[in-house]
Amino acid sequence: MRHQRVRRTAQLLTTAASVLALLGLAAAPAAAIPAIPRVPVPAAPAVPAPAAVPAPAAVPAVPPAPAVPAAPAVVVSERSASSVSLLATGFARQSNVDFTVTMGGCTGRSSMLATADALLAQFAITPTCTGPATATVKAGTQSATTSFVIDNPNGGATAAPAPAGPTAAGPPAAAAAPAKDSGVLGKRPVSSKCTVKASGANVPAAKAGDTVCFTGALTSRLNIRGGGTPGAPIVYSGMGTATVPGITARGNNIVLEGFVSKGAQDHGIYVSGSNITVQDNDISSVNIGSDDVDAMRFFGNNITIQHNYSHDIWANPGKGGSPHTDCMQTYTSDSESASSNIKILNNKCASSQFRQCLMAEGPHDDDGDGEGNGVGQSANWTVSGNYFECHAPAQTVALQDIQNVTFSNNNFAGSGNKAIALQKRASGATVTNDNVKGPGYKQLVGIDDNSARQGFKGPS
Repeated sequence: MRHQRVRRTAQLLTTAASVLALLGLAAAPAAAIPAIPRVPVPAAPAVPAPAAVPAPAAVPAVPPAPAVPAAPAVVVSERSASSVSLLATGFARQSNVDFTVTMGGCTGRSSMLATADALLAQFAITPTCTGPATATVKAGTQSATTSFVIDNPNGGATAAPAPAGPTAAGPPAAAAAPAKDSGVLGKRPVSSKCTVKASGANVPAAKAGDTVCFTGALTSRLNIRGGGTPGAPIVYSGMGTATVPGITARGNNIVLEGFVSKGAQDHGIYVSGSNITVQDNDISSVNIGSDDVDAMRFFGNNITIQHNYSHDIWANPGKGGSPHTDCMQTYTSDSESASSNIKILNNKCASSQFRQCLMAEGPHDDDGDGEGNGVGQSANWTVSGNYFECHAPAQTVALQDIQNVTFSNNNFAGSGNKAIALQKRASGATVTNDNVKGPGYKQLVGIDDNSARQGFKGPS
């Protein structure tokens, strides 16, 4: 939180993705054929001319058929016992494309922004996943599906462990196997094509659809304002290597990707606005100053946080204090809005210093800390495919006044009383059976207030 607060008390298929651009091939122009010179021939004796034969009627030229957009398609480009690469084509530019692979009880998901005509997603396969598989790719009303088989010699396909608690059959389910880090989550390779090159931490002027690239070690925090359009956001890229002491982005239609945020003050990446994507960043070493220590903070609507790796978060513990070190956090105030339509996908939060991996409070937060302004609604979140290794005594994820949140396929590998705490007004939550609870937790879900029971779907 903005104040220091001490009151708060496996995944089986994983993904890594990159974008490829297809090159069109143009036919070479035909070479000109030289004329053949005329050679004189002696005149022959006159011969009666034969009857004239009428020339055939000219055949009218057939106009070319109008171009038809390619239908969405997905194919397997590479496959082995340990990984499969999927190539998707025909999806609309700047659309959010979701990849899903199912193989028995194993499920893997990945999402990306379609900035090219072809999209490549690579899924690493753990030894327990084998057999027939189905891959589905969707973006809005567009979809494509393909099937394949993984012949994995290390074991048969197994379902994800069920969370502990009563089942439909009556007795409690067996405890889940220990959660394991797949090692493939977090940032992916970045291959954006630069249209504007930045110098140091100076943010150059850019137009909608531009990709602004930063390189080297930036000496000051990166401050971004404005953005592109819904169909053509401005991409600010660190190309996977640019190091920066933190990023603040305020505006709409922005993509932040491929930065190494290290040495920031209070928070590694801070975004506020609408239609913002934060992806493929490495975040560590945040210094406590006048506020707190968080890897990421987000505020606004239609925000996607995916494939980020947050670790080794507190840079200056020798300064003292008791920061509430979180991986991701949001709240509301007079200056920051409620947050709806949020996607938190395929991130890796792993640090012995992390308290909570996700701390979220809506506008009607009334816990007495002075936050929450009662304006708007924080609702409709998807939290999927994440690796959470955080160590608050009470919980790894805490929701207060956040409605309609779906948790699926997350790997809770940290410790605490509960992995997910649904607090006051956290109604309409769904927790699916493919979430993995590690041995460090007593329970997968804890309902801390009766208001959170309204619309809840998941283990009791």
